[in-house]
Amino acid sequence: RASAAPACGGAREAAPALPPPPARSALPAEPIEVIDSDDDRGLEVEDELPEGHRECSSAEDCVGRPRDLLVRHLLEGLEGDLYCESCWRGFRAANPTFEGRWEDGPSAGEAYR
Repeated sequence: RASAAPACGGAREAAPALPPPPARSALPAEPIEVIDSDDDRGLEVEDELPEGHRECSSAEDCVGRPRDLLVRHLLEGLEGDLYCESCWRGFRAANPTFEGRWEDGPSAGEAYR
């Protein structure tokens, strides 16, 4: 009887089937409606929920948004960590002596005042 095995050394098994892709997010596909700012039942555009800034040193504790400008903490004249403006404002409110410098935006390179 002739063998059905290939000459390269053995039969090859079929690769296992891949699992189906994960389900899409359960969030609605349509944007959430923001109620007019004169109506106290909704959020104003400026009060949208924070998403965090990917470059902020606060990482998962970041209270900012991706569009926030960045501020570099200065400690005794030396460059420190980078924070989004939202986190930096919170730090400055608690510690008014903190010094910083705008890292980007129209005031880049200037002292944060």
